[in-house]
Amino acid sequence: MSNPDLACVIGPTRRLLIGRFATAIGLAGVLGQGLTPRPAAAASAKLQPTDIGYQAKPRGGLRCEQCVNWQAPSSCKVVAGVIDPNGWCGLFRVRT
Repeated sequence: MSNPDLACVIGPTRRLLIGRFATAIGLAGVLGQGLTPRPAAAASAKLQPTDIGYQAKPRGGLRCEQCVNWQAPSSCKVVAGVIDPNGWCGLFRVRT
């Protein structure tokens, strides 16, 4: 079947159909990767305290417990580890 005109007349071959099926399965797997929830990946996406200038004391009157990212009793949405409610970091944003 080396003649392309003949292949059009006969129709798709088994090899062609299997190849297209395998490609479709592979693409579905790759595209589906973004649709699955990944809680472990979200947890590891947090920044390290040393990377953003975290300190366990307030800066002026600003404290972690006043920040939009604060999660009581001792954590943060964006910074990893145990966070002191009286601490402060460079990502501080006042909760309104």
